[in-house]
This record gives sequence, structure tokens and C-alpha cells, in this order.
Amino acid sequence: MIDDLMQQSVKLFPERHDYLWMATKGQQGHPPDYHSRYFPNAGHVVMRTGWGPNEKYLFMDAGPVGASHGKEDKLNIYLDYGGHQLIASGGRGSYSGGPYAAYTGSIRGYNTILVDRGVHARIPYRAEIYDEGTARRFIVNDHFEYAEGFHTHGWYAPGKQIAGKQTRQIVFVKGDRAPESSYWVIFDTVEPNDNAEHQYEAPFHIRPNHAQLIDESSWIVHAWDAKASLRIMPAVTEGLSVEKVHGQTEPHIQGWHVVGDAHAPMWTPIFRWNAQGTTTRAWVLVPAGPDQNWCVDRVELKRNVTGSLVLRCIRPDGRSDLIYRCDPNIALPTIDGIQLKGDVGAISIDETGRPVNQFIVTQSRE
Repeated sequence: MIDDLMQQSVKLFPERHDYLWMATKGQQGHPPDYHSRYFPNAGHVVMRTGWGPNEKYLFMDAGPVGASHGKEDKLNIYLDYGGHQLIASGGRGSYSGGPYAAYTGSIRGYNTILVDRGVHARIPYRAEIYDEGTARRFIVNDHFEYAEGFHTHGWYAPGKQIAGKQTRQIVFVKGDRAPESSYWVIFDTVEPNDNAEHQYEAPFHIRPNHAQLIDESSWIVHAWDAKASLRIMPAVTEGLSVEKVHGQTEPHIQGWHVVGDAHAPMWTPIFRWNAQGTTTRAWVLVPAGPDQNWCVDRVELKRNVTGSLVLRCIRPDGRSDLIYRCDPNIALPTIDGIQLKGDVGAISIDETGRPVNQFIVTQSRE
């Protein structure tokens, strides 16, 4: 289908050499002169290392549900390396309906936060049919990228509604040898409108055939097959647990990949924790090839206070990246002798501890 559309596009827009490049699979024309893109009306974010056959790619849907064919997938992400999908969704169900089709339309079939096992319900309440002028920051430079999205319509659990807001902030660390040196850090902050204790769940639908929990101290999940690998590294491990779901039918359908009326089990690690008030968690997503040559060796948590999280991602060669998300209403801290600036940022540090690249996201949204 995409090939057909690109062939038609070349006929309609012969001056577009990027369309020709796509239509001929790189044999003619040239690739786009950009890698990453933000589409404000759709709320779609694309972050990629390049246009070659072995690049890394992340997609986030931060936009409205739309008028038809909508899914409850606000703030969902997909992750790909070299054409091999690492983080996917539960798939797409048949138009004949049924429980598996319902699963693929629910937030349970995607990769974002559930509160008290409650799901999103924008569709039945006709919320966010079109973009409401949401301001989202999207910043790109040679070393880092940043994107953000918001869910403000709460969660619906049996017998109750949990009002509140989720903010998802993504920092793309490219490194100096992209794509091999590139990875993502995802910050999830949930601000419920009450001060009650809630249970939070962060599922990740894994496409590789194998998945295992490294240990119950780091809570790192490792997924792999013959084509690509992935590590999901949580920055905050206190109070955390992980359940590896694979083809569950009770108490609800979870851990399946659905195509029409067919479905097959799919590894879905679910990270769980309890919190009262505002909670912030971070996930370091490290893709690798089948050689499992990881560009991040370990993650150190440097600061964890309400609304603020600072972590250090340490590379195998001794270099590191300091990544942070801070509450803009409190004074910014100094970490390892480095004064942080902006409410989100990243700093690359060489083997001697010297900062070499700094990325600052300011509070203004355009």
C-alpha cells in the first residue's frame, strides 16, 4: 500500500526527489533532508537516526483520537531498529468485533500508563475529536532531541473515575556514533487530582520472541530474537515490580498480538508501583542489534523528589549522559558539580567527568 501511494505521489509531485527516492527504494532521487519530525495537528512525533537500512526509530502519538477509526492510544510509542519492530502494540482487531478487537482499541493494547487498572475513554465521551491547539515542545539539534505529550482526560476503572493528567517527555540521546550510540529516555509524570494512593502500570508490548527479567534489583527487562534486541531499564526501582504477561485471558485480555481474527501470544512486561500524589518514573530504552552490543551499561539514579528525576546513563567506555526532568517551580539542583538548567535537559560527559555537550529545554511552549 505504501509503495502504491509513493508511486502515485511521484506522478503528482515530480519535483519531490524524496518521493522518488521512496518510490524507487533508494535507487533514484534522495532521502528527505531531515530525520525527525513533529506533526502538530495530528500530534505525531517521529524521532529517527537516519534513512538507512540499519537506523533507530521511535514514534509517539500525542494527538487527538479523531472522528472515526480512533484508538485509545494517547501517548503510545513504537520503537524500531533496522526495520525490526521492538516495541509494538496489541495489533488490530477484526471489524466483526469481539474481546480481542476491543483489546486492540483499548489503552491496554498500547504502551503508556494505566491508573488503578483504569483505561482511557476519549471515544465514548467524544473528547479530543480534533486537536484543541495543544502546545507541545519539540526540539532537535545535532546531539539530542526532545518531544512531549499530555493526556488530560483521566482514567476509568470499574465503578470510578480517576481524574488527573499524564505528561510524557522523551529525550533522544544520539551519541557520537549514531545509530549504534543512540537511545531514548522516557519520563512519565502522573498528577492525579486527589491525594489518594493509586496503583500505576506501565506495559510494554514486545515484538521479539524472547524476553526475560535480568534480576529483581535492577528490574531490567531484556528482549531479543535473531534480528534485534532491546533493554528496558527503569531509573526508579524502589517499590517496583514487573510481571511478564504472555497470552493472558483473565481477568482481562493482555499480552497478545492480534491481526483480524487471528491472535498469538506476545511478551508484555508490565511495570507496577504504588504512589500517593504526583509520581514520576523514567524508562531508558536501549535498542541493539543481534550482537547485543549495548550503548548503555547501567543507569544511576541521582535525584528523585516530587516532580523531579535526575539519572545518569553510563556507557561501557566510561562516558555518560546526565538526563533530567525537574519541577519548574523549585530551584534547580547541582549534580556532580554540574548546575542543571531548564526543566528538561541532557548533558554528555566524557571519561574524565568533563561536560562536552549540553541540551536545555526551557519552559516556554510555542
